[in-house]
Amino acid sequence: MRLMSYDVLALHASAEERDVLIAEHRWRLFGMGIISGMLGAVPTFFWATSAMAFIFFPIVSFFALWIYSLVFIFSALWFAHYLLDALREHRMINGVVLNDA
Repeated sequence: MRLMSYDVLALHASAEERDVLIAEHRWRLFGMGIISGMLGAVPTFFWATSAMAFIFFPIVSFFALWIYSLVFIFSALWFAHYLLDALREHRMINGVVLNDA
């Protein structure tokens, strides 16, 4: 959770803003991390619990890798959207004005 949050905010927030946002949204970020981790385990569950997965390994592994990729992309976009929106709200509440130049 901490690394994904840092990656999202590294270019857009100051160190103080990062610390405040991570502390303020800790439990929601934790929940998002738990859900993302559970989604990442879904492909493994299907190919590891099926005897047919061994027979059709090339096809099953292709779909499993595809689902892993989708989960990774979904998680990254979810964290980025959530934290950048939280940063925007934090700046609006605290009256931070940035130049768009």
